[in-house]
Amino acid sequence: MPPYRQIANQIKADIQAGRLAPGQPVPSEAELCGRYGVCRVTVRRAMALLRAEETVYTVRAEGSYVGPRTIPRHRPWRRSEQVAAGLREQIRTGRLRPGDRLPSESCLTAEHGVARDTVRTALALLRHEQWVYTVACKGTFVADRTEAAGNDDERHGPLPLTEGHEHLEGREAGTCVPFRRATRVPT
Repeated sequence: MPPYRQIANQIKADIQAGRLAPGQPVPSEAELCGRYGVCRVTVRRAMALLRAEETVYTVRAEGSYVGPRTIPRHRPWRRSEQVAAGLREQIRTGRLRPGDRLPSESCLTAEHGVARDTVRTALALLRHEQWVYTVACKGTFVADRTEAAGNDDERHGPLPLTEGHEHLEGREAGTCVPFRRATRVPT
């Protein structure tokens, strides 16, 4: 039996045994190559066979999942989504209040053990969801979500800060400075 069929049969056996549940991601091509000691072409043929049988489906740039396309996928969170979820929870619980400055990118990078681009992606997600806003050269601040209900247009773009908050970026003895509150100028 050709190796690609053996791999396809093993993945089907894992599904039948419950080791891979409907909607769960199938191991990546690289993982399957390493596990079975074959090249990517062989793994791709196995995945093509499984797709033709509707045992798995593939989402571009994400991977393959168990089951037909109608089964919702259970993809593990990306690191940026985990960082965003942690900050979102701090906002929800009141640890971070409207106007509070978030820690700097470098502090968040060290705190979560991720790359700077991961933190930037998390902050972009929170900005898109309107949990935070960024003021150039000042930092990222918690948005007042109660204002969003009144006038959504006012919350887009940076909000001006009052005088006396020019030096929000700072460090004490090599550690990140605690959160600071910024006051917004009425527009």
